[in-house]
Amino acid sequence: MTNFNDDAPDCHIITIAEILDEHDGTLSSYMKKTGARNVIVTMQVEMSVGGGKPKKHGAALGVTYDYPDADELLTMTQQFFPKKVPYAFGWVPANLYGSDKFGIFIEQGQLGDKLANGLIDDIIQTINVEDAVTKR
Repeated sequence: MTNFNDDAPDCHIITIAEILDEHDGTLSSYMKKTGARNVIVTMQVEMSVGGGKPKKHGAALGVTYDYPDADELLTMTQQFFPKKVPYAFGWVPANLYGSDKFGIFIEQGQLGDKLANGLIDDIIQTINVEDAVTKR
């Protein structure tokens, strides 16, 4: 018998393209429309690094109010990227906004520090994560 943890908070998983196309391009619009308190936004790009052959890279950013740490979120994102696609993961614990404990956690995975930070920052800037966090 499978034991599902019914106490786990709901978490929506959506691509950055869906937010751009269907939710006015902002995370706050998506969260308001759906009532989501916990969201993971994924992005996959094909790009060349250092003049090399173009390769697929990914990034996922969790923006949450109900998760005490990033472990479960990081586990959830693993199913959204093929094993051969290196990806970075970021977590914004929005419930800590305004406190000394607030910050952005970034797990670079197989990517270098600059590439991982750049991909996570691209998600943050593109869908205006700051607005989503500060409005709540």
